[in-house]
Amino acid sequence: AIDARSSGERRPRALILEPARDLAEQTHEFFVNFAAEFREPTITPGLFIGGVKEGPQHAQLREGVDVVTGTPIRILDLAMSGKLDLSSVRYFVLDEADRLLDTGNQPTILKLFERLPKHAASSAQRLQVMLFSATLHSPEIQKLADFLTVNATWVDLKGKDAVPETVHHALVMVDPTKENPSSLEPKALTDRAHSLASNLEGDDAMSESIKRLKPHVLKRIIDAHDMDQCLIFCRTNFDCDNLEKFLNEAGGGRRFTGGLVGGVEGKYSCCVLGGARNMDERRRNLQAFKNGDVRFLICTDVAARGIDIKNLPYVINL
Repeated sequence: AIDARSSGERRPRALILEPARDLAEQTHEFFVNFAAEFREPTITPGLFIGGVKEGPQHAQLREGVDVVTGTPIRILDLAMSGKLDLSSVRYFVLDEADRLLDTGNQPTILKLFERLPKHAASSAQRLQVMLFSATLHSPEIQKLADFLTVNATWVDLKGKDAVPETVHHALVMVDPTKENPSSLEPKALTDRAHSLASNLEGDDAMSESIKRLKPHVLKRIIDAHDMDQCLIFCRTNFDCDNLEKFLNEAGGGRRFTGGLVGGVEGKYSCCVLGGARNMDERRRNLQAFKNGDVRFLICTDVAARGIDIKNLPYVINL
């Protein structure tokens, strides 16, 4: 049913929206692998995101695609310019739906929804709207779902605020009153929130000391568990950069440049998956981590939604 042609023209049957380019690429890759198993009919997936050359995307649309995966703004631009024909779409998927709303995409989603066919003579041909997320219980999601769907069925796999049984949580306290981070090597950089102040006292001094001590506590945890692979989340891109420098110094000063330092060679080998890094670097770094070329992937919340890493043993929220 997905191989739809009208007057010899192949138009998309499924439209999948992702909140980030990384997730769109991952979903598209799945459909590429999925499509390889089909012959009659064949399935042609297409990826449409910003930050890349538009020419190849336009050419792919002219040739015809069945499954469109992309980011909302890029998809809307293509639809409004007439390059993306949505008249045959029967499946509209919002992946990481709550994240799509958090990043301000609701107006774009509604504009796309207006362009989709809503009714057909056969119920099998009506628009099917699907929202996916680990957290679909917010009032905003409920309101959006009520608007987009008719007689929706909610599928809750585990319930609210559930933690998988295979996940074990540990909380590590950082107490700068018991040791002076200034005496530890390598020196840890901070976000410099207090750097303009002189003679830090009270809460400011405590905050700065905690920030300087955290990377050393992290290193001890890595050593204690002899970690081969770990995903480390930091609050900001600046924090990611600082932790990358710290771990590189701890490992002898060598920075990962694409295979010179492997996970086996570098005890603290690392790279960054953050929103401030360009798309090509993020793609390379994620693949290097999956391949085992580096032990540690340092992330902002750009990696918090749906990045697929099999058998990951450790995650640290720094």
